[in-house]
Amino acid sequence: MQEKDSLRLILTTQSISMPTILKQTPGVHPNIQGGGWGDSELYMRGFDNSNIAILVNGIPVNDMENGAVYWSNWAGLVDVTKEIQTQRGVTSSYLSSPAIGGSVNIITNGIDSKRRMIMSYSVGNDGYNKILVSASTGLLKNGWSFSILGSKTWGNGYAIGTNF
Repeated sequence: MQEKDSLRLILTTQSISMPTILKQTPGVHPNIQGGGWGDSELYMRGFDNSNIAILVNGIPVNDMENGAVYWSNWAGLVDVTKEIQTQRGVTSSYLSSPAIGGSVNIITNGIDSKRRMIMSYSVGNDGYNKILVSASTGLLKNGWSFSILGSKTWGNGYAIGTNF
């Protein structure tokens, strides 16, 4: 199994939020002490989400009014993440979101050039369950290719009222 495939398998089978993935990056600290799943915060060089430019495929996703990022809205993003680029320190910004702390660009999967199908089912504590199916046609004779991914996560959560 190639390194990218093993990383994809780890990310798609665990209950992990995007800020948690970045905890191994120097100068980056995720705070996952929120209420429910996805109520995470990301700190880079001491600055919170509102001072970090968060981009998905180069498109800013920070809230336009206060610069915050609501990670609970991006629950399936981990399943389709191919690469994460981080830049610590002052960066340029396209919109009203100041990037004093740095920037995070999340690159999603493209169309697979090889025909493949991935199925996984994960079980964890607190009634955690996750099923994922991903399929790709590979490059067809007409030059087209198609990929599809679907997943469902459910469970009781760590505390009462914090269901996945």
